[in-house]
Amino acid sequence: MLTKYHFSGNIKQLGSVTEITTEMLDQIAPINLLFGGSPCADLSGVNYRKKGLFNPDGSGILFFDFYRVWDYLSVKAARENTPFYWLFENVASMEIKNRDTISKFFECQPIVFDSLHFSPQRRKRFFWSNFPGIKQLAYSREMNNYGYDMMDPKLEDYLEKNLDRQANVLKIGTITSKRSCLQDSRSRNPVYQDGQCTGLFITEIEAIFGFPPHFTDIGDLSISSRQKLLGRAWSVQVIKELLSLLSGKFAKK
Repeated sequence: MLTKYHFSGNIKQLGSVTEITTEMLDQIAPINLLFGGSPCADLSGVNYRKKGLFNPDGSGILFFDFYRVWDYLSVKAARENTPFYWLFENVASMEIKNRDTISKFFECQPIVFDSLHFSPQRRKRFFWSNFPGIKQLAYSREMNNYGYDMMDPKLEDYLEKNLDRQANVLKIGTITSKRSCLQDSRSRNPVYQDGQCTGLFITEIEAIFGFPPHFTDIGDLSISSRQKLLGRAWSVQVIKELLSLLSGKFAKK
């Protein structure tokens, strides 16, 4: 619903990834860029109820649908000698056995990016990709921000103005789909306002993820529903940085 509202004329919906066929892919060919990520809930190390990568009742198994599409497009691109760039993302706290399984399928190791270098949120993620220069980019970011530099974005910069809201911390933990996600971390109640410590406004969370104000405020979505959308989102700043590696590969229109 959110993508349809903001990008109705620019996105072609193919439906569930489980139902994407090779015929559907051929109809929209050529495809030079594929990127995505399966839900992290059943792979995250902080979820003690996680179902893992192979449980048919969980969301982790959706990785294999991404791989199915990736494999078909990779072979097709090699056969037709056309460029094909790809990226797959998932949570960095997954168990080593799941990381190794995904790496074996892609035949490469993941690169780690953390959104704390681009925003006040710690959000470490694995990225498997063939983007040119991605390893060097990750290395330079890690070296330039070891421990995070004082010039990095701070929470204070993302708080609503004119309400005398003050940040209790420089950085916060990972924002998830739950409104209480920060309550059990060192960033508990990260804002001080009107004599008490409190949480983040939904518009502040949007800004932290790199979205404009009220981006998720559509229809009759509740605050909790908007939090769920944001908690499952990528950090826009990170994706922009990664896609910049391809800026010279595609013609501008």
